[in-house]
Amino acid sequence: MLTVEYMDSAEIADAIGIGRRRVQQLEREGVLIRDPSNNRFAHEWNARRYAIFAARDFDGAARELERAGDDLQAGLDRLNEARTTVRRRAIAIEVGPAVGRFDAAMRLMTSLMPAGQRALLDRHADAEAGNAIGAFLAAAGLTLSDETTDGK
Repeated sequence: MLTVEYMDSAEIADAIGIGRRRVQQLEREGVLIRDPSNNRFAHEWNARRYAIFAARDFDGAARELERAGDDLQAGLDRLNEARTTVRRRAIAIEVGPAVGRFDAAMRLMTSLMPAGQRALLDRHADAEAGNAIGAFLAAAGLTLSDETTDGK
C-alpha cells in the first residue's frame, strides 16, 4: 500500500527549499495544495507540483492536467456504469478526490501564465471545476441540499 508523507507549512518549506511565506503565496496561487482530510501537504505530490512551477514546465503541467482529466473521466465512467445507487455511492467515495486533483492541475497550469492572463484563465478553471463537480454529482446520484444531516 502506498504511504503518503504529510507535512505542515514549515516542513514542506524546508523539504522543497523555500521560505514559509513563499509556501503561503504558492498555496494562494494554487501551486501547493493541502489535503482537505487533514489540512496538511502531501510531500511528494506537492514537491512535484513545485518542481513543475519552478521550472516553468508547461509540458509537465499539461501532463498533470491530462492525467487528472483521464483519471476523472475514468471515475465518472465507473459511476455511470454502476447499476445501483448503493454501488454508485461507494464508488463516489473513491472518485470524489479526482475532482479535486483535476481542479488542482488546472490551477497549476494557470499559475504558470503571466499575471495579466491569470484572471481569465482562473474564470475558465472555475467553470471547468464547476462542470466536473456537476458531472460527478449527477453520475453519483447525489444532490446538494440546504438541510443538515440531523434535520435542523
